Amino acid sequence: MLAESYYADRDYPMAAVEYQILVTNYGYSDYVDDGYFKQALCSYHQAPKPRLDQTLTYDALAKLEQFEQVFTQSPLIPEARDYKKKIHERLAEKEFENAEFYFKTKRYISSLVYLNKIIDNYPDNEYWVRALYLKAKVFYVRGEKKDESIELLQRVLEQPEEARLEEVKRRARQLLRDVERS
Repeated sequence: MLAESYYADRDYPMAAVEYQILVTNYGYSDYVDDGYFKQALCSYHQAPKPRLDQTLTYDALAKLEQFEQVFTQSPLIPEARDYKKKIHERLAEKEFENAEFYFKTKRYISSLVYLNKIIDNYPDNEYWVRALYLKAKVFYVRGEKKDESIELLQRVLEQPEEARLEEVKRRARQLLRDVERS
């Protein structure tokens, strides 16, 4: 209950310590799965904005994955998966900001490294779609891989209609016309 009190007060460092005590010293308790889960949430809530160091975000992700492996029947599994999706989006945003920086500074190979990380590791979020578009744009700017560019842009255009992707899809349609003409 002490851990829950700290958590409710948003004192996540203290809550994490108390949850760790629960997990370590009271492994037989009915609250152990809650303790594992809430430890992950403490890290998640302490993590800074995506632009900054994401060590705590990676820690939260690792703890959620461990939680899912250990407590396969926990009723908290769906909530853990929801948090993992939020974490993936945060990490994808961080990688996308890096990719954009390198693109704007014309360091295209470095940009591709970050874009590939997003495409490979963080599917099904806004930044994944943006990464497909920007990767196609890198190929276009470099004058290479026309077929792959077309494929990437078509994948962008196949995504469901969402207001936040409207601009990306508009740009993808224009770039697709430009690539096909080149």
